[in-house]
Amino acid sequence: MITAIVNAPYSNRIQLALEGWVGPFVRPLSPPVPFDPTDPKVLEVYIDGRPARVSTFSFDSINNRYLLFMEDAFDPSTAVVQTIHHMPKPPYQYGVPVPANPIPAITSLDPPSAPSGHSAQVLTIDGADFMPTSTATYNGVPHTFTYASAGQGAIPLTSGDQAAAGSYPVVVTNPPPGGGASNAVDFSVVSSLLPALYIGDADNGAVRLVDQAGDIHTPVFASADPLLSYTQGIWAPLNFAAGAGGSLYILDANTVGIWQVSTSYVMTRVAGTATGTTGTPIPGPATSSPLPTEPWLAADPSGNLFVGDFQHHKVYAVNMQASPQTILGVSIAAGDIALVAGTGTAGFSGDGGPALSATFRYPQGLACDSSGSLYVCDEQNYCVRKIDTSGNISTVAGQGHVYGQAGDGGLATLATMTELYGLGIDPSGNLYIADMDSPKIRAVNMTGGPAVICGIAIAAGHIDTVAGTGTAGDTGDEGPAISAEIGANILQLCTDASGSLYLTDFYNNRARRVDSGGTIHAFAGTGTAGYSGDGGAATAADLGEAEGIIYLPAPVQSTPTFTVGLVPSTPLPHTLSYATENSLTASLASLGGNSVPAAKTNVGYLEERGGDADILSLDMASFPQLFYLDCHGYSGMASLALAGTYVTYLNANSCALGQASVDAVLVALDGNGLLNGTVNLGGAGNSAPSATGLAAASSLQTSKGWSVTHN
Repeated sequence: MITAIVNAPYSNRIQLALEGWVGPFVRPLSPPVPFDPTDPKVLEVYIDGRPARVSTFSFDSINNRYLLFMEDAFDPSTAVVQTIHHMPKPPYQYGVPVPANPIPAITSLDPPSAPSGHSAQVLTIDGADFMPTSTATYNGVPHTFTYASAGQGAIPLTSGDQAAAGSYPVVVTNPPPGGGASNAVDFSVVSSLLPALYIGDADNGAVRLVDQAGDIHTPVFASADPLLSYTQGIWAPLNFAAGAGGSLYILDANTVGIWQVSTSYVMTRVAGTATGTTGTPIPGPATSSPLPTEPWLAADPSGNLFVGDFQHHKVYAVNMQASPQTILGVSIAAGDIALVAGTGTAGFSGDGGPALSATFRYPQGLACDSSGSLYVCDEQNYCVRKIDTSGNISTVAGQGHVYGQAGDGGLATLATMTELYGLGIDPSGNLYIADMDSPKIRAVNMTGGPAVICGIAIAAGHIDTVAGTGTAGDTGDEGPAISAEIGANILQLCTDASGSLYLTDFYNNRARRVDSGGTIHAFAGTGTAGYSGDGGAATAADLGEAEGIIYLPAPVQSTPTFTVGLVPSTPLPHTLSYATENSLTASLASLGGNSVPAAKTNVGYLEERGGDADILSLDMASFPQLFYLDCHGYSGMASLALAGTYVTYLNANSCALGQASVDAVLVALDGNGLLNGTVNLGGAGNSAPSATGLAAASSLQTSKGWSVTHN
């Protein structure tokens, strides 16, 4: 209501304070025109119980109040002032209609998805009718909404928000009057984006990922490195290399750095200075050394890096191990960069001797085989050269400083080539060479015996064309690769586990795949330069100047060795480790009998199938990191305790477990089981779970993506 205050110095003045007005009435910043205090139909004033008239008024916008001047004077020290105001009812604001807030709409999320375990990131929400007072929820949980415009806002996502695979709805809500909740758009967390292919979308300053389903994404990398603030991020990803354990190396021209990206998308600078300095590498710590302009990149099976300096005709190596290593015959301290090939003088010499004494003429594409040998496209010597693990150099394709396009079907060392850029190698060691002046891909059989490569039979040590006609173009999809036209600037090649060859077609703004049978397919990009398509089919997405491409397989995990009570700080792998038959019996026998004592040595897995009735129970309390447990068929097992144990697979079918044990197993797995596992508690020998067990099983399936079988 309105508070009337008598102002003593003026016997005919009353202040009407508006601060107390609430509900649908919005405090005015200027006099609301429909509100006329001199009109008794709007405002009645009584002084000492008698009606009084307002002669004039003014509005005090600073103090948000009216000053009323009465026709009759009164004694301010004793007068009792009463006001009665007659306001229209809602939805009017002093007689002015109150606009209702709109209902917002969400059109898209950026990024639309992330792999499980992704580091914290900001999720951009695009849509319409957002307000500064809008709120947002992620999977029903309120998240701070940052308003950017009516068409865009953002919420922060923690690593916990992205820990488990699933679809999580994002909703934006506007407050009343009007308002309401938007449509829900799901943010997808997938259990793993590996295996996957990464593409350097250089013109868009993005790294694009194509997952197993053929959908494209732009992953968000987290890093605290100040260089990224200095350069405003990675803008020109040129080359990639595959690191150990599923990590990715990116060579970026904008930051003049090499970055390692972990499987949780945390990015660390491993070479190049903190200010992005361009220059000749300086032997010593790699993160203090300049890097060449637009160098080339490769990695050996241990994750050590090779950097090609085409301007200065040299090749360098970076030791990525924690101790000194000998790489291509050169001893390099941990974390250091050092020269491994080239004198710095342009030329063609040195075959049969140390690579450090050899000369190159613009070394470009690099690739490593499974033994750690390095292959180098010697661009203007028109050949490919090999540096073995001892540091000796030889020519494996091309005659060396002889330009031409001849030799298919014969020995690779007798063939002639034009300027060479991209280079790839498959798991068998076969080479794939991108010939720039005669746009095609040629393969060299390095296996030591006959082989069929991309549908072409090639004898040992011989070379042949596997893609392209020699004429630049963009034709031939879904037909023989050797009849297709490809672009003239293929900068990187890679292969996957199935033997398919991938190439980035720079000028045609897309990537293509040649399968093991020799058919070429569109893989990513429409051929139109642009940036679009995240969350959908890669073939429907637009790319800009595709450069690097690399295949990352799912990381290979070895069976770990554990110490009692030790819980590692890093997440456990999800790969199952299979033991040999009878290992459970042998393990139990070595541990002393028909149960597992708490004080015995930890194990990584247990597996045995068969009805040893003397195994009465398994108490896994002392095995916090058990990966795989298969004890099905132990019909005499009365209980199985898993509390505190991490498990990726459990088969306790027909073990005669009671209801309490079945419930306890499901509850323990729901609390400690890793993502995407399997549990089988079925069979006539086990009791059915109670409501508690069923709830835990449902939670286990929903939150962790397990396959659960029970009675």
